Amino acid sequence: MTINDGKNVVNKTIIPYEVIVIGQTTGEWVSLGSYELSEGKNAFVTIASGGNKGVPADALILVPTK
Repeated sequence: MTINDGKNVVNKTIIPYEVIVIGQTTGEWVSLGSYELSEGKNAFVTIASGGNKGVPADALILVPTK
């Protein structure tokens, strides 16, 4: 995953075997850290697969801290 907060770019790797998924409709949220997303800075997150192993995530949640 690539996280761009509009100022810096951070690459994160989710290791699938470290994420415990129970059942078909439940899963685990993995923290990618805290970032300040300033207005007008074109921040974005890119989720990509690690080759032919599938996509490591199917959702992203942004939680405001202020």
